[in-house]
Amino acid sequence: RTIDESLFHEAWKVVGAEPGFEVILDRYGVDVIFLRHPMESTKAKRIFRTLQASPDWALVFWDDVALVYLRRIPRFQAAIDRFAYRYLFPFETEVSKTALQSDWARVEAEVERVKTWSPRCVLIRQAAGQLYAAFGMTDRARAEYIEGYRLDSNSPFWGRLKVPTEGTGRRVHELLVATERSTKNG
Repeated sequence: RTIDESLFHEAWKVVGAEPGFEVILDRYGVDVIFLRHPMESTKAKRIFRTLQASPDWALVFWDDVALVYLRRIPRFQAAIDRFAYRYLFPFETEVSKTALQSDWARVEAEVERVKTWSPRCVLIRQAAGQLYAAFGMTDRARAEYIEGYRLDSNSPFWGRLKVPTEGTGRRVHELLVATERSTKNG
């Protein structure tokens, strides 16, 4: 078995969101992108962050395994209007607290959608916990962390939060420590 070397390099350029990757997508008429969720690779995460920031793409599904993006074109508009995530993403992002508060019902609906489609999704528990912690909703954050930790206590996310930081990071760390204790004790 062999793979066309130029095709391999183009695929790697797309995954790395290297300059010109959009031209490759256009050349092949790519309007839907299914990507496996990367757990550790920073290079692979570039494509997700780039697509998320792009006005040309909409994230319409994600869980612990994969993400699905649709190109913002007329034939997908109904699906994008119904399913596109506006505030909730599987990677840490800077989102205005004011924007979240002004559309809190949408934020909660996005959290519930991921939970409904993928009830065993650890990432949504982590993202929801971080959101709730940032807004001082300690009980809700703790509940999300407990469920996420119960689903997968080996997730790299938990190890990253075991190092206390300032502000919201400090509250999240304290919640995680309490979560670990409560899941071990019953």
